Amino acid sequence: MSNNLILILALFGDPTLPAGIPNTGGFNQTLREMLVSLAGWTHHIIVMCDTSSYRTERHSHITKNIDLYRVYISPEEHKEQELLRHAQLRILSEIYTILDNRIESVALIHSFYWFSGYLASKIHEQNGIPYIHTPISLSENKLSAGSLPNCVFQVESENCFLSHADQILAITEQEKKVLTQYYHINASKIAVTGRSVDKVFHSPARDYNGIPRNVSAKVFTSPLLPSDTPWWRMGAFIYLGRMVSIKGIDQIVLAWSNLYKQYADSTPPLWLVGGTPDQIASLRSRLLQQVTDLPEYEAFGKIIWWGCLDQSSISTLFLKSLALITHSRFEAGGRVILEAMCQGVPVIATPNGFARDYIKDWFNGFLVKFGDYIGLQRCMEYFISQPYLSRSMGCAARETFKELERSWNYLEIHKAIYEHYLNGKNVTPFALHMSPKTLCAYENDSDFIDCYPYIDIKFSDEEWHQEIKRLFDAPAEYVHEISFPNSHAYHFSAKISGTKYIIKQFYNRINRSAIWKQCSQKVFGRIEQFQCAESCQHFKGILNFFASSESGAYYVLPELHLQSTDFKTICTTLDLFGTNLLSENSKALRQASSNMPDLHTAIDLLETFALQIKKSVSKPLIDVIPKVRKLEEQSRDEAQIGVNYGKSPTKHIVVQGEELLLLPSASWYWGERGPDYVYAALETNSPIQKLNGQRSNTRQYLWWFVIIWTSILQASWLNKRPSAAEMDSLLKVTTYLNFPTPNIIF
Repeated sequence: MSNNLILILALFGDPTLPAGIPNTGGFNQTLREMLVSLAGWTHHIIVMCDTSSYRTERHSHITKNIDLYRVYISPEEHKEQELLRHAQLRILSEIYTILDNRIESVALIHSFYWFSGYLASKIHEQNGIPYIHTPISLSENKLSAGSLPNCVFQVESENCFLSHADQILAITEQEKKVLTQYYHINASKIAVTGRSVDKVFHSPARDYNGIPRNVSAKVFTSPLLPSDTPWWRMGAFIYLGRMVSIKGIDQIVLAWSNLYKQYADSTPPLWLVGGTPDQIASLRSRLLQQVTDLPEYEAFGKIIWWGCLDQSSISTLFLKSLALITHSRFEAGGRVILEAMCQGVPVIATPNGFARDYIKDWFNGFLVKFGDYIGLQRCMEYFISQPYLSRSMGCAARETFKELERSWNYLEIHKAIYEHYLNGKNVTPFALHMSPKTLCAYENDSDFIDCYPYIDIKFSDEEWHQEIKRLFDAPAEYVHEISFPNSHAYHFSAKISGTKYIIKQFYNRINRSAIWKQCSQKVFGRIEQFQCAESCQHFKGILNFFASSESGAYYVLPELHLQSTDFKTICTTLDLFGTNLLSENSKALRQASSNMPDLHTAIDLLETFALQIKKSVSKPLIDVIPKVRKLEEQSRDEAQIGVNYGKSPTKHIVVQGEELLLLPSASWYWGERGPDYVYAALETNSPIQKLNGQRSNTRQYLWWFVIIWTSILQASWLNKRPSAAEMDSLLKVTTYLNFPTPNIIF
């Protein structure tokens, strides 16, 4: 008899049940998706799960090639899994009875969860059938997270059956590390397969611009966009999962309640998805002891209990979600994290499962330790201060998931492994030689957003050829995208009539400073950025556009190489640029656009920022602020007002003929001159000098002090350490200003 049968042991799971109801999880959904992908396969599959209060029928013919059987496990054994120690022979006997003579046709056993793995090992011992195992939830993984395993029997059996499995299919890199570190499994036996998600999360009903599925956004794009649309962008924080204490729901509600007391109706609602009414009522009764205003929040729709929802309904809620909030003490994987990322929703989670491996602070979400509701509250607050942060991080989350999905290829991997055993191990499954990525190639500091009214327009190759034909009345020999580090725009290289050009096309990007500064401008729109760059075209010392388009938010420049120059030459270039004259209206307009129009305001902002940072970092600065203010007041006669470039000049200087020119700037402003010179000095490791190139003055040192401290505070805000060069620069300027040496503890 040929071995053409796959046996899937999935006790304590059931592919016919939805996730989220009591005693079930995302495993059911994953198993269902896998079986759907195997439907119609040429090989026969037998799936064995167990009876429950939801399902009692013992046999179901799922598809032409898949049969599902349920073995009996009592309610007591479900609740107290230690009882399985005594029930194992009965359950194993029932499995043999179901298989009968088909046992001889089984080529492979694939077990899910620990008890199925234990049973698979017993069948292997008696019949020599190889088995592979998907852990779902390891006892040592739980213990390392400060959570108790299901029972002692699980701990004892894992140490035996895991080592005898042919292969182990881990779902996360974290799980693989636990298997090698605590169970001493050879890494070559472990494949990280990740998880799949339902197709509805790949293709929701509409996108975040409101454009229905399979319809071009350009059909709906209008050049006359409203300046802000709170009625559209307002969303909710969303929790999705079981309503049990281990999920940290009480911490989520407490953090949200504290925010509501501070921000009142400006606080986004909290949506809680999952659980039956009885389960929710039980959890809610405990919550009332901590959050006495809970009934009021519920009455006004601020906290909504959605109960169990299907995948399509969850996808719809994600369309109006600022962030997914999970706070589990332990999580083997966390399928909901992948579902949110797939649909472009950032994630705030504890460092477990998929979140530990793939969520990066300030990139696609935040990691918060279990029980740290103050830290959770602070991360949620970021989305109130900067509501467009959700879309910026959401774009990064979606790109991360795309990279992971390409790496995992979950369903095809399982088919390949099954074929490997069905073909007598003549084919090496490519899955076992994967090298899953832990971070995607997406730009780590992305600030890009594409959300109404800030709809992104990025021309395709075909569109660029049409644009170039229109502008130059000549075809392009080539157009291809190029990248520049730390850039806030798309860049393209083109060759037209033998001449090379660089095209810069702006995209909409969030103002991250709005998270910690009180400012009304939340987004730098692509048209607004273009207009700013265009408005400096008549300035001395600026390279002029060769061609441009306001509606396309792009300009074309001749391809010129960036010029590496010394500090003195940069200062000369800045001197020329800074003396450009403006009308009074232009001065007022461009002064208002700056976060630091003068040193006095910059010090105010610095102090405000410092008060939001942990004292071990900010106290040395706060203690010296009075001295800083006194020096600023004494040195006001040194202040010089003019045009500021608004960003690093050292990376934006080119040579045209014999002339050094600055590239067009979308960040220039009218105000006190000084920051441009400090940026240039820091990047060329030069001493700070006066605006006219003479000996350094007090005001320039103060600008230096403000800029360096701002950079250090930002690093702390992002949970990073400042560079050694930044710390060295701080010590130098502190010495020059005769301030005490700062003792900063990170």
